[in-house]
Amino acid sequence: MPPPPFDPAVDLVPVPEQDRAQWDHAAIAEATRLLERAVAHRPARQNQHLAWN
Repeated sequence: MPPPPFDPAVDLVPVPEQDRAQWDHAAIAEATRLLERAVAHRPARQNQHLAWN
């Protein structure tokens, strides 16, 4: 079984090697809601989208 996102023995584990079943899906959903809410209230500045790629 792949390791969780954080493994004390190796620090961070690359996403392709993670066991996504171990992710905290409730926390991910809450973070997504908060980010979508923040983005909806503040339009991106010109070329700001380029920094996200």
